[in-house]
Amino acid sequence: MKKKLLTIFCAVLISVSGFTQSSLTNFLKAGAGDAELLFGAYFEPYGKALGANLNGGWVNTAKTHNTLGFDITLTATTSFVPTEDREFDISALNLTKFTLDDPTDNMAPTAAGYNSNGPQLSYYETVPATNNQILIASFGTPPGSGYAFLPLPMIKASVGLPLNIELMGRYMPTMKVVPDKDFEIGQWGIGLKYDLKQHIPFMKRVPVLNFSIMAAYSQLKTTAGLNLQPFGNPYDLTTNSVTTIPDYFDNQKFDMTAKGLAENLLFSVDLPVICFYAGIGFSTTVTTFKVLGDYPITGYDFDSSYATTEYKVLRDEDIITDPVDIEINGNDGLRYMVGARLKLALVTFHVDYTYANYNVVSGGIGISFR
Repeated sequence: MKKKLLTIFCAVLISVSGFTQSSLTNFLKAGAGDAELLFGAYFEPYGKALGANLNGGWVNTAKTHNTLGFDITLTATTSFVPTEDREFDISALNLTKFTLDDPTDNMAPTAAGYNSNGPQLSYYETVPATNNQILIASFGTPPGSGYAFLPLPMIKASVGLPLNIELMGRYMPTMKVVPDKDFEIGQWGIGLKYDLKQHIPFMKRVPVLNFSIMAAYSQLKTTAGLNLQPFGNPYDLTTNSVTTIPDYFDNQKFDMTAKGLAENLLFSVDLPVICFYAGIGFSTTVTTFKVLGDYPITGYDFDSSYATTEYKVLRDEDIITDPVDIEINGNDGLRYMVGARLKLALVTFHVDYTYANYNVVSGGIGISFR
């Protein structure tokens, strides 16, 4: 199950990284400014979805372990992108060089949107001798992945400490998922749960009722190699110095890091076989998307003798370094969670639902020794 969910997770991101490889070329033809705006609008829903996933799946009861009690649980969280975040308004981005071919066709799919191309964008340059405009680039905005959800598997472990404190952690060592694409993923997290019931006299007299508070921080990082070499026929390009160095552009990669912080009040009714639990709290997320390395961008020079003739050139000053660096902040405000856990001897099964800006379903199986 873990392998299957990880495969789905990677399939989503790889399908999106296909955009990174194929469409980044088009976006960068007008420079890093417009590219970053388009890139950010396209990826924003998955940035928020990743953060929502990281803040889920931490608990399946409000009860804390006894000292040295422990559990190990295989958990999967799945966040859902709301309908309004499956497309974005290109006209609201205030692009400086790209223009819509049809100003009325301005809604484009995000990474979580429908799997078909969006509106057509074009980039024109003005010929100095005549002031005529010449078309430099024209393309449809990239399709979405077709996935309006994002699953994320993880292994979580908890251990009881003195004073009714529980230490929680999750970890996935950095691993190459698709070696030929240099696609790597890893995550870790740490949290604490503290029993509040011990300070409330009437609750202490009801063994099945539990009340606690928890806070947890987690981080996930993925990287993927990119390969944007000088495009066009090299013999048609005027080149100089750096652009002719072998392997100069082999330092390219896509880097995504998601961080989540969750704080919740937890309530549960722990019966011998089944437990019902609920929580209310806040979460914050920060996801960064970076396109790192050096990227060759073909420029255009115009021959003053022929007003409509342009020459492709590849100059040192046309190289763009680290062209995209975007930070997406997500704040779900209040989050409400309800769930249930079934315990058969030492084996547990649980499922819960979190209502927030990005809703999350969590489920898992584990062993627990109180």
